[in-house]
Amino acid sequence: MATYDQLAILQRWAVHTFRYTDTSYRKILNEQTGGTIVSVTQDTPGNYFEDVYWGNDPDIVVLDDPGDNAGISASELKQIKIRDIKVAARANMYEWQSIAARWMRSSPQAIAQVWGRTVAESMLKVRVKAAMNALVACFSKGLNSTGLFSGGTAGDVELKKVIRDESGTTASDANKMDIAKLIAARGQFGDLFGEITGVIMHSGAYFGMQGRNLTTYNELFMYGNSFITRTADGMPIFVTDNPILTFRDGTVTKYRTLLLRPMAVVIRDHSDFEALIDRQSGTKWINTRAQAQQTFSIYIKGMSWATSVAHPVFAAATSTTKLLTGIGTTASALDNPASWERGGTNEGRALTAKEMPGVMLYTQ
Repeated sequence: MATYDQLAILQRWAVHTFRYTDTSYRKILNEQTGGTIVSVTQDTPGNYFEDVYWGNDPDIVVLDDPGDNAGISASELKQIKIRDIKVAARANMYEWQSIAARWMRSSPQAIAQVWGRTVAESMLKVRVKAAMNALVACFSKGLNSTGLFSGGTAGDVELKKVIRDESGTTASDANKMDIAKLIAARGQFGDLFGEITGVIMHSGAYFGMQGRNLTTYNELFMYGNSFITRTADGMPIFVTDNPILTFRDGTVTKYRTLLLRPMAVVIRDHSDFEALIDRQSGTKWINTRAQAQQTFSIYIKGMSWATSVAHPVFAAATSTTKLLTGIGTTASALDNPASWERGGTNEGRALTAKEMPGVMLYTQ
């Protein structure tokens, strides 16, 4: 019979492997994205929102005529920025037969290691997927019925300035990604173009660009299914097949490419990872069961969670091809443009397009 100490040993092996794998992968992610998507650790915030700022009105005092005693209306003291939306993710329960480990002469610690590593990989995948979906949703606030694609409601004018459509309406090689389109998209930041330091691109867009016989690339680094290259003007390209980066517009396959500034997205993994390993009876063979859970926060530069939208109930990231004008998703989803709004400064000034996370480029 397994004792408490034996189960505790398995749990320590699982958690140690999780932390080692998670730390290694976070470092790789930070490096590969050129520091534009950054995963760090922090203590658990005590609320759904990490930081809340109240806006100041620099013009609250005015000169006036003492002889004029007309009625006045009050100005509202508002929360102007809510950062670090806090969400949670859990690992589905897994189980294995204890006798199987001995049958195959595999130590229980080895199984715990495999489980811990698997959970770490899956947790990172969910965190990054959720953050990228939320980032695309933020950019999509700028899309409206008279802008990129039709349908939906009026969008954010400043955000629309950092959305560039080079995708066309029909399938054409001329509408595929190339260096010129990347440079033009970077130019959306004007004299602050140097703030754009990294690119996130779908492999379909990347090889569409390669298919146009561009030969100005040098491979720098490969890891698993992701690799990094460098553009002609020095920006690293992080290639990933995240579903949020591609969609169908009628019969045409289109891609979203993100040109980001440093720390455009910060994923703060809280120090509250829990793993539970226990034994269960009731079946022919004794099962060992394992579960895990964790909370994390997502911060997007220049954006905040909309005060009119309830906090999301979040267990797993969803991917949708309808992140254009807020259609097709629920109001409580991280990947819904309606859930986000452009932030402001502590002095109450609304942020401009050049203070946004970067630029979103559409191509074939």
